[in-house]
Order: sequence, then structure tokens, then C-alpha cells
Amino acid sequence: MNERNEFTRTYAGFRTGRILRVLVRKAWLVLLCALVTAAVLLGVAAGMPPEYEATALFYVSGENLASTDTAPAEDLVEPIVVILDTRQTLSRILEDLGGSGSLSDLGKMISAEAVDSTQLLEIRVTAGDPNTAARIGEAVTRVLPQRIRELMPGVTMTLADPVCLPEKPSDPGYVKLGILGFLLGGVVCAGALTLACVLDRKLWEPEDVAQLCASPVLDRVPRTHPGTVYRRLGVKLGSVLPGGDCRILAVVGPAAVGSGIGEGLEAQGLRTSVTACPESTGALEKISRNRDCVVLTLPDPESPETLRWAGEAYGVVVAVERGRTQRKAFCTLMEDLDSVRARNLGIVILD
Repeated sequence: MNERNEFTRTYAGFRTGRILRVLVRKAWLVLLCALVTAAVLLGVAAGMPPEYEATALFYVSGENLASTDTAPAEDLVEPIVVILDTRQTLSRILEDLGGSGSLSDLGKMISAEAVDSTQLLEIRVTAGDPNTAARIGEAVTRVLPQRIRELMPGVTMTLADPVCLPEKPSDPGYVKLGILGFLLGGVVCAGALTLACVLDRKLWEPEDVAQLCASPVLDRVPRTHPGTVYRRLGVKLGSVLPGGDCRILAVVGPAAVGSGIGEGLEAQGLRTSVTACPESTGALEKISRNRDCVVLTLPDPESPETLRWAGEAYGVVVAVERGRTQRKAFCTLMEDLDSVRARNLGIVILD
């Protein structure tokens, strides 16, 4: 039994190859989640009330600056943005509008930024009504230059583009929202599938078995038409069973697997009997008379009788069910078989 830590005994862990196979197999699900998320974001955006945006453009220049002031004129735009957001400036804008409303609401409606790191300052006012957006924008163009003259002597703000009444709602960015929703949905779904792979507790592939024990995977048995596989297993097992006295082969797993292996051994010309766990050694000896091989089907891996007969048998074959057998239970079984010095001939995976 390979030495593994508790995490590996329980979970599959991060295995790139398996994760990529799952993502490829579940690509339809990733695509579906991406499309649904994009549709939801677009639907939410379409259902929101329309917003109108009024803009104004100022040219900022510095005149009569002190000789020690070496900052370029475009650097003056940043403090203007900060001054615009102060309570004093917002209060004056609110007074210019007639004094109705709150400063916090007004501050959320007004924004400013430099245009491409130049001396141009763009003012944006967003409101649910075009007339309101235009009124607030005009108030800003009246109040802000006065505040700058008071606080920053020598700095001039020239209105390069006055406020105009918005004719239509501002574009909420449907294309960007759609792309963002598509990427967000796809990434979240792919991440969830990856996490599910890492934290998977079941055995699925031969590499899962190889990760937990050194015993070889003899074959995979399909649900339909398993006869060919059992005949192939008969060839493999018949080649390792020595001749002479009757050999006992224990199969830990569903009884159907023991029966199938027995048929495969019969097909190789070996006189084979398939039986459930015998009551005693004497009963087993009677069954073994005139036989080359006896296959013991041991369906309950946790039974003490299973370990007893597995330890007495010439060899053991363990059958695991793909997607159902727990990794930790498999590790425990293999350790138990090691404790009774059972000769593990290999693992059979039932699809």
C-alpha cells in the first residue's frame, strides 16, 4: 500500500490532466453558465431606470504662479477634482440650485476627471431626468470656477464645452456587461468544476487507483456485454495461477464479478467453481475436489470473514465501482488486506 497523507486518502487533489478532461467533457455546462450569467446581467441592466448624463469641459491653466511652483499645469486638475467633492463646494452648488436635496445624493451624481492626463477637466452629471442633469451641470460650471479662484489663486478655469441637455439616456454598456457576464459565468463554473475535481472523494479512473496503491488495474468491466472482458481477465489470472493443487482466488466485490471471472477461467480450460464464503475450511476442501480453481465471492469488504478468506486464498482481486467506491474506504480495505498478508493480484474497475 502506498504511503499517503490523509488528504490524498480522502480527496483526489489537484491533477491537471483530470481537471482538463472534466472541463472538456463539461464544456457545454461552462458555456451554458456563461450565457445565463450574461443574460441575467443584461436583463438587470435593461430593467434599471434610464439615466441621463450631462457633461461639461473645462480648460485649466496656471497664471502668475510663484517661481517655486514647478508643477506642470496639468497637475492642477487633480486638486480641482478633490475640491469639487468637498462639502463646501457641494453646499454652494446646492444653494445655486435652490437648496433642495442632500449633499450625499448630489455628490453621487457629480464626477470629474482629467482627459487623457491633459489640462482638460471633464465634469459629468448623472440623473434620472435630462433637465435635472443639465441644471446641476450648469450649476457646477458656475460655482466651481469661483471656488478655484478663492482656493487656488493664479489658476484659471475656462469653459471649453458648455453643458447641453441630454437627448437620450446614457449607454449602460450592454456590450461590456455582456462580455463581463459571459466571462464571469464561465470562470465561476470552471472554478466550481475544478474544486469538485480536487475535493472528489470517489474512484473514477485507473490513475485514482494508482494514486492510492501499487496494485495494477487488471481491466475495466463495462455494464453491457462484459463477457469479452471477463474472458480477457481469465487469460490474465490463469497465467498467474500455478498448476498442481487447486488454487483459491478471492474476489472482493459484487458477486457478479466473481461469477464473470469464474467463467473467464473456465474458458481457459480451468475446471473452476464459484462459491460464496464457505462455512469452514472443510467445506472449502469439498468444493475444491477435482477442481483447478475455486473463486470465492466476498461482497462485503468490511466483514471479518472476508479478511479471513482473503488471507488464506492464493490471490485476491478487488473490484471497485467507478464513481461509487469511496477513496477512503478503498484505502482502508487495502490496508486490511495487507494486515492479513493477502496477495493482491490486481484491481478491477466496474463502469
